[in-house]
Amino acid sequence: MKKSNIKKRIYQIVGITIYICIILLVGKMTRSFLKEFKYEIREFNIATLGSFIGAYVVCVLVHELAHLVSFLLMGFPVVAAEICGILLFFLHRKIKVKINFSRIMLGGWILPLVKKNIVSLKQYKHYKRGFSFALIMGPVVSCMLMVFSLLINIKLKNDDIWYRQFFFLLFFFSAGFVISSVLKKGNSRGDIYSFFLIQKRKIFFLVQMCENIDMEKEKNIYKISNCLIKELEKELQFQAKKNSDILEDAIMVSAINIILMRYIICGDIIDSSTKELFEYCISTVETDKIRFMEEECKILFIHLIYYLKYEDDHRWETLIPYAINIFDDDGVNQYYKAQIKQICYLENNLEFLNERENIKTSSFWEIEHLLNIQQQDERNLLEIFCESIN
Repeated sequence: MKKSNIKKRIYQIVGITIYICIILLVGKMTRSFLKEFKYEIREFNIATLGSFIGAYVVCVLVHELAHLVSFLLMGFPVVAAEICGILLFFLHRKIKVKINFSRIMLGGWILPLVKKNIVSLKQYKHYKRGFSFALIMGPVVSCMLMVFSLLINIKLKNDDIWYRQFFFLLFFFSAGFVISSVLKKGNSRGDIYSFFLIQKRKIFFLVQMCENIDMEKEKNIYKISNCLIKELEKELQFQAKKNSDILEDAIMVSAINIILMRYIICGDIIDSSTKELFEYCISTVETDKIRFMEEECKILFIHLIYYLKYEDDHRWETLIPYAINIFDDDGVNQYYKAQIKQICYLENNLEFLNERENIKTSSFWEIEHLLNIQQQDERNLLEIFCESIN
């Protein structure tokens, strides 16, 4: 076994051991506290509820502030943040606040933006290190808060239980943040999970960078550099040789979609190996199962139809019936129906497609509307095909 692999295994074993110890510690503390607390349950009052809410808010706030400060220190401007249902938008030295009560208990998130065009691999690696640091700081600070609240709880052992319950809940929630940060559910990834994924899979961070920069394209300030796209294309081809189930890998699907859209919209020159990947996706996607696939795969499927149309390949006609109603959100279905009719059948739906309230091209359209992201790629697609019609 190589030395690098041995080192990696040691890190994995240490990480798993620490993780198990945290779970056991949380279990032991919870049992001990509940055993003591049950004798005081008859005195349950508003202080208990206040401790629960206060501890949860403090944990979320500390965790997200750690991310926020770290991103800013590493040179990543932050465009938006959510903490316990409070949405903050940082726009031109102004902060816009919006409260969403339905998301109060859903924790928080930070949305950083890459404000500089990546023109070299050295610059890319610098941003990767900075992003990784900011990503891991959330769980690190949560772990420190967990240890601090545990020590305070032990110190207050002989004090009134109502003081101790706040620090116990602070310990419990901060430990929960640390534990959940190694998990993955659907397209949602914990901070530690994402941190190690960035180190392990080069293509993951490349996709994140390209998608992040692309959000700013509407203002015509930044665009994805050829250097970054070529690196993404090279890594995609490398990963495709190792992974035969391309369409099962959401990261690779995202990478294919980025390169495909760049080819149609920007006229990028791509090599034959990448075009073979497009063909592979067209020939292997199971059209009768597309509605059960991940959303990114569904979006790629629709863009592959546009690719075939762009290449004047009449196979697009056989794929369109499978593209109707494939999304869970009816608003997204309606938008893509109108877009397909406009691009493929030359129907005049531009008024509907350009109306901001109708632009729903993914399950994240609500967040996109809040952040004023106009789905510029979709608009550029329409312009490309409308110009070809004229």
